[in-house]
Amino acid sequence: MKAKIPDIPHILIRRSNSFTLQKLSIFVSIVTEIYQKKLQVRIYLTVVLPFLLLTCLSSCKSSRTSHTSNPKNYQNNASAGSSRHRQHKKEDKKEKENTKDQNYNKYTSSDQVKKLIKTARSYTGTPYKYGGTSRAGLDCSGFTSISYQSIDVTIPRTSQSQSTIGEDIDLNDIQPGDLVFFSASKNSKKITHVGMITEVDDSNAKFIHASTQLGVVENELLSGYYYSLIVKIRRVL
Repeated sequence: MKAKIPDIPHILIRRSNSFTLQKLSIFVSIVTEIYQKKLQVRIYLTVVLPFLLLTCLSSCKSSRTSHTSNPKNYQNNASAGSSRHRQHKKEDKKEKENTKDQNYNKYTSSDQVKKLIKTARSYTGTPYKYGGTSRAGLDCSGFTSISYQSIDVTIPRTSQSQSTIGEDIDLNDIQPGDLVFFSASKNSKKITHVGMITEVDDSNAKFIHASTQLGVVENELLSGYYYSLIVKIRRVL
């Protein structure tokens, strides 16, 4: 006797078929998405990436070619840059010289003072000689007196006597041609040395004198060793 298989309700069959189709649909969509991604990767690896590499290589090659094929351009550019640099240096030097002349003219009121400074500087390098008044040798007061003689102005022979002529000048009002007097030490007011102002600008000044060690030489006045030894300044002209 055969066993009787019970009938499956139609509703269960429908649900089972519906569930299977749903799973199949999901599976198909997953497989399709994976395939599309693989296809995109393959396209990128086989088409896009090689194209980018070729583009980069060709641009690098053209750049090297343009650089190496025109060496004259590099030389011309370098030469032009060097020329501009030299031109700027010349302009800076000329500007400094003009500024120097302007400062000199600013504080120089006459051709007489210009001649005085020119004469004093002509003795640069003359050796020091106590009591000397010639190009063979000069002491400090002999140097200032012989410089003033070039413009027909007679001043006393010694630095102490020279410090009594003319008018007292404040350090802030000095001009080329003024006589500047020094002591031997910071705490002393006894005059032992004299020089002549040659240049004045907004930040410093120069004076020329016959030093015992170097002979006639020009030094900065408002900085360094001599500044602390200044006793007074006198204007003769």
